[in-house]
Amino acid sequence: MTARLRPPQERRTSLGDAFDAIRLQWAVAEANRCLLCQDPPCRQGCLADVDVKKFIRAVRSRNLRSALNTIREANFLVATCGRVCPQAELCEGRCSTTELARPIAIGELQRFVGETALAKGLKPSFPETRLAGEVAIVGGGPAGLSAAYFLGRQGVRADLFERHDFLGGVMMYGIPGYRLPKQLLADEMAAVEGAGTRIVHEEVTDFGALADRYAAVVLGCGLGPAHDLDLPGADLPGVWQADDLLLRVNVRGEKPGFSGTTVVLGGGNTAMDACGVSLRLGSEHAIAVYRRSEVEMPAWLADRDFAGEEGVEFRYLLAPVEFLARDGRLAALQLQRTRLGEPDASGRRQPEPIPGDFTEIPCRQVVLALGNRANTCWRELGLDEKDGLPEVDPLTGETSRRGIFIAGDLASGGGTVVRAVADGRRAALTIATRLLDSKG
Repeated sequence: MTARLRPPQERRTSLGDAFDAIRLQWAVAEANRCLLCQDPPCRQGCLADVDVKKFIRAVRSRNLRSALNTIREANFLVATCGRVCPQAELCEGRCSTTELARPIAIGELQRFVGETALAKGLKPSFPETRLAGEVAIVGGGPAGLSAAYFLGRQGVRADLFERHDFLGGVMMYGIPGYRLPKQLLADEMAAVEGAGTRIVHEEVTDFGALADRYAAVVLGCGLGPAHDLDLPGADLPGVWQADDLLLRVNVRGEKPGFSGTTVVLGGGNTAMDACGVSLRLGSEHAIAVYRRSEVEMPAWLADRDFAGEEGVEFRYLLAPVEFLARDGRLAALQLQRTRLGEPDASGRRQPEPIPGDFTEIPCRQVVLALGNRANTCWRELGLDEKDGLPEVDPLTGETSRRGIFIAGDLASGGGTVVRAVADGRRAALTIATRLLDSKG
């Protein structure tokens, strides 16, 4: 038995936490199911390289401080990643018990350890001595925060530049509070300031000057602006960008009045979150429309199941053509049916329009969740011709300019929180090692 989600019909009416608290008795019983493999495949599936076996063994013996310290050695966002990581595709997908029964609920055990630590006020410790040299970090999302934390663990002070008046990046504005309560996230992020990091809320535009002032620079700027649709009626009232909608709800606490049917265009995790938020804002019905088939849909299966349980309808092989108005407001979405052709650059089969085959969906809102363009914040670093992302050393994340590192979505083109955390840690350890070597 896994830790219980609130019933779908109950949770879809509230922006509050969708998850019940995890009890110690359940956590110990679940940890006791672990086979404690000699060469644990679950660790191989963890992008942050958490020693899963060691922390689960500590949970079995009820030594939560040891479990916490083990996880923090690789990932300081313990509770956050316990909630938002795609464990089924990563650690739990590799679990050795899978062939015998269901995999160990590694994510829920990590969530239990992290949330218990926050409740007990168990804060990480940092060395008092400092290495010479300061590091600049651009971007206060998971990659930048991770770099700051692990630099602090190595005795390196960092200045973190964030253009928004809040930290957390996509974790704060993009992931709804019913999946990741914002106070929980804020409490976990507070460890960064404990590391001696100076937070500077301003936008950096002159990266060259920044690189000249600091011993090293970590760019965790995230991706660029969201993709728009250049279609008739795209500027009608009732047409939303997913990023803007989620920012208003998750950060500003706004509750736009939704009603009737909401159509969400897109097949990623942001689209699933936009569907869930639209229901909680008053939509009677949410429809996720994707231009490819279900097989090509990039959203994690757990997120699709979560949305499906709440009544979200999925429609495939449809591409938007026009936003239709009535009395100056959105009234319907016209779509063209598609069929799949040859694979495109992403490896997925490219949707092709079927001439003359159209349909309409009456709706009060349409939310665009079509992904983001590559961030070209520093073209001088050299951009990959295929994806437009900066070219980096795959082992260190360093760019063609020595001392400049890329981490997070700016490096991957859009990935997971845990991958961003791993990128930030990798850059931090490389920088700290160089500073230590230069001192010697």
